[in-house]
Amino acid sequence: MRSMSTDRLIIALDPGLSSGCSIVTLTGPVGSHEVELVESHELDVEHTWHWLESALIQTEGIPNVELVAETFIITIETAKKSQSPWSLRLLGVADYLAAQHRVPFIEQTPAQAKRLVTNDMLRAGGLWHKGGAGHANDATRHAVYRLLTTGWSGQGVVPV
Repeated sequence: MRSMSTDRLIIALDPGLSSGCSIVTLTGPVGSHEVELVESHELDVEHTWHWLESALIQTEGIPNVELVAETFIITIETAKKSQSPWSLRLLGVADYLAAQHRVPFIEQTPAQAKRLVTNDMLRAGGLWHKGGAGHANDATRHAVYRLLTTGWSGQGVVPV
C-alpha cells in the first residue's frame, strides 16, 4: 500500500469462502472531503486473513483507522442451508486482529449497507471493483456506509 495522508481510513471486509476486502480513505478539508478506493480484492479464506493482518500492520500510525465487516447471523434458515463456517471464522480473526492493533471493529448487517449505498453510488464515486462476484463491492459498500453514518456528507457519491 502506498503512503497516504488521510482523515479517515476504513478497512472493510465481506467475509465468506470468497471474501471481499477493500480499503477506502476520506481526505481533504471539511465540506469537500474526497473518498478514494485505495484497493479492493476478492480473496479466499487464507488470503483474506493474511490481507487483513497486512492491512492493519501497514496502517499503523495512521490516525482514524477502523475495521468494518459485514456481520453473519445464524438463523434457523441459514442453519438449514449450509454449515459453512468461513464467515464466522473470518469475523473472529478480524475481531482478534483489530484488538491486537487497537483499531475499532464495527459489524454491520448486509441490509444496512445495501439500503443506503447503491451500486450506482459506488460507480459514481469511482469506487466500483470490476470483476469477481461482487464481494469486493460489498466490502466497499460497508466502508462507505460507515463514513456516511458517522458524519461524511457523501460528496461525489451521493446524488444531489
